[in-house]
Amino acid sequence: MIKTRLLNVGPIPTMEAEIHIAGQLRSDMNRLKGEFYDLEQGKVDYQAMRNSQAYRDYVACSTLLQGFDPLTLETRQEKLAFWINLYNTLVIHGIIELDIKDSVKETRGFFSRIGYIIGGEVYTPNAIEHGILRANHRPFMRLLRPFRAKDSRLRHIIDPPDPRIHFTLVCASSSCPPINFYTAEDLD
Repeated sequence: MIKTRLLNVGPIPTMEAEIHIAGQLRSDMNRLKGEFYDLEQGKVDYQAMRNSQAYRDYVACSTLLQGFDPLTLETRQEKLAFWINLYNTLVIHGIIELDIKDSVKETRGFFSRIGYIIGGEVYTPNAIEHGILRANHRPFMRLLRPFRAKDSRLRHIIDPPDPRIHFTLVCASSSCPPINFYTAEDLD
């Protein structure tokens, strides 16, 4: 069994009471994208990102997810944008925290090894992709579905799954689509 390293634990910063967590995280990641992504070459300067104030701000904001209730997301578009963005940022956060140099394949079970606490529940990239975004369908070459029958995370699945989801998720491979961050309004 792979032990999941929770990346958004720690002291929760004092921020505006009315902060929109999904929007703030997207804003923080767009800032990182602008400063550290070479979109022409499809490269990210993870080392420079690690040492930046922008990254520290993102990490601090990610702790707010511990108290975030995904049920506050109302529309299908809001849910899709939130979970896609969260998957992509979690992967980037994991690459930096696990000090991956070339490929996520350096870390056995990478997509189950990292996670965030969101509303008191643990979500890994695998749980987000296959449990939430792919409507808890059994992943290819796996025997079981990500969430069991009484798993409380089932209430967050997006069903039916959007067949385009594959083109939005970035696993930090050169063959992945270019990273993008979505809003409910620009999802399509």
